[in-house]
Amino acid sequence: MDSEQFDQLSDYAKKVFEQVRTGEGSLNRATILEDIRDSKLDYKEAFLLLYELDKRKEEQRTKDFRSGVFNAEFFEKIFPIECGRSIRMQYELSMILIDLDDFRRFNNEYNYLIGNKIIHDVAQTIRKSVRRTDIVCRYAGEEFVVLCPSSDANQTVKVAEKIRLAVANMDVQCMGNKEMVTISSGVSQFKREVADVKDIKGLDKESHVLIEKATEALHKAKQAGKNKVEIA
Repeated sequence: MDSEQFDQLSDYAKKVFEQVRTGEGSLNRATILEDIRDSKLDYKEAFLLLYELDKRKEEQRTKDFRSGVFNAEFFEKIFPIECGRSIRMQYELSMILIDLDDFRRFNNEYNYLIGNKIIHDVAQTIRKSVRRTDIVCRYAGEEFVVLCPSSDANQTVKVAEKIRLAVANMDVQCMGNKEMVTISSGVSQFKREVADVKDIKGLDKESHVLIEKATEALHKAKQAGKNKVEIA
């Protein structure tokens, strides 16, 4: 809903919208429909509010609460779709697998609230460092994955390096102490020329190879001293 649409809402509808936005109360589709029957909302207002309610529910299904980026379930859904699209549209697809270096130290030396904030801030730094067409997901724990459509491995390494520098330059304050957070990353490229969108098993195999190669490159970055980007 844009600002113009919001301004046209009645005061009551604006209050309902705030409940939709914040998730407070027990608001659902049935209560909005009841408000139409009771003449508290007109049909146009109800349509806009129902749309916002459905959008929020979809975000809750696909977004990771702590980091604010897409969750692992969304990645599992979108990953094969992007691989198939790469074959059909004949464009490159690359992946960045990112892991925070020595993350447990922050939980052990400080607390889990500090650790959670670092997860969130790193995720948002990654999101701001990539293109709008790139897909950022929290993969597991302190791991993130970035899918980069229309980008080969060499181009994606540059993106990964941009992310690495942005994270290293974050202003991280931990209970009065300034800390440095670093990440290690592995980059791999989807071999679309050897995959067939009609061959589900073959497509599944090549998509898993993409993850395996990114994981190998990530381990290589860790072994090389961390705070590095490696390419498969």
